[in-house]
Amino acid sequence: MQVGYVIKLAIEAHVAGEKIDPNKLYVEATAKARDLVRDMSWVFAKKEEEIKLDASGKPKPKKGSKGERSYEVYREMVSKDATRKEIIEAFQDEEVMGMTPHTKSGATTYFYNMKRKYEAS
Repeated sequence: MQVGYVIKLAIEAHVAGEKIDPNKLYVEATAKARDLVRDMSWVFAKKEEEIKLDASGKPKPKKGSKGERSYEVYREMVSKDATRKEIIEAFQDEEVMGMTPHTKSGATTYFYNMKRKYEAS
């Protein structure tokens, strides 16, 4: 984009009989290209992200999302006076988590991590 603007601006300056200043051309072309990309971002292709799947073939959650959702679930359940066992079972329930559930050992680990985080706040 930038090179196209340099050429266009150089031709316009030549046709107008102006002296061509390479530094000015570069600065102006860079600004125009940046503005075009910013204002018309929908025109430019974005790199596809590879979607990783879990063992069941469902998309894996993005890094950190299980921890965030686990903390939300933990806070909700603690406010309802849920037991340790009920919270761990909730971490293992796909409908409650809204994503790939934790394994039994993972749910137990998350329980203790969320408990520490909750007590620290």
